[in-house]
Amino acid sequence: MNNDPRYITGNYLYYIEIDLLEEGIDPEDVKGYYIKWHTLYITHMNDSVTEHEFTEFNWEHMDTKRPGNVEVLSEEYEDAEFSNMSYKIEGKMNWTAQP
Repeated sequence: MNNDPRYITGNYLYYIEIDLLEEGIDPEDVKGYYIKWHTLYITHMNDSVTEHEFTEFNWEHMDTKRPGNVEVLSEEYEDAEFSNMSYKIEGKMNWTAQP
């Protein structure tokens, strides 16, 4: 199994907010919730379910300056490292000198 670097991945986060008051959702009436495909699903105390779409979703609003997480992966998608690197960036711009 070869553990040489094959891929560098960058994971970006996109923050989406739904205002419960604007959507007419009473927090006391929420039995459960989940989000899937840009839609908030609310299960109410009477077991009815309402759907609330994220209408403001727009890739142009996403900050792509720096990813939240960067990984170096092998061909088998396992952690890998470059053997001759003199530095790397960890987390959010914390520079770490490498021996």
